[in-house]
Amino acid sequence: MAIKFAPYRFEHLPRIRDIFAEWPEYWGGLENMPSPWEDFSAWWEWESKGALVALDDGIVVAFGYISEVRCGDWATIHIVKKRGYLNPELFTALVKEGIPYFFTRWDLHKLIGYVRATHTACIRLYASLGFHEDGRLREHEKTDKGRVDLIVVSLLKSEAGNVFF
Repeated sequence: MAIKFAPYRFEHLPRIRDIFAEWPEYWGGLENMPSPWEDFSAWWEWESKGALVALDDGIVVAFGYISEVRCGDWATIHIVKKRGYLNPELFTALVKEGIPYFFTRWDLHKLIGYVRATHTACIRLYASLGFHEDGRLREHEKTDKGRVDLIVVSLLKSEAGNVFF
């Protein structure tokens, strides 16, 4: 089946919540995830300024979103997929769809991402798409294996033009 992409709509929210629940490390443990449903819905409205969903046979399997457009022209990009969903092209396709969508929809100057230093394939993917490594937040995130560094990456709209526009 082919993956299709669509702007987020409210009916996607239950599936987005289910996918978030598959990643307890995102929350520092599921006990920290907003609950019940009303709290998650309110959190999502506060957190997400825009989202693009990846649909497989009409079901949300991944999504990209931006949080808090800062200074009017830059935002942080987040990509989250269903745990165990084995489609190697999904992440790449979602990033390639999401980048021009977010840049143009919100007239952004820059997108910033944070990647665990242990996720070397993701770091290489961002680099192949024109993102630059801006720095490292040392021992920034706590995991079940200890603390890990986060790599800060960014892409300017002027740099994205060569690849996406």
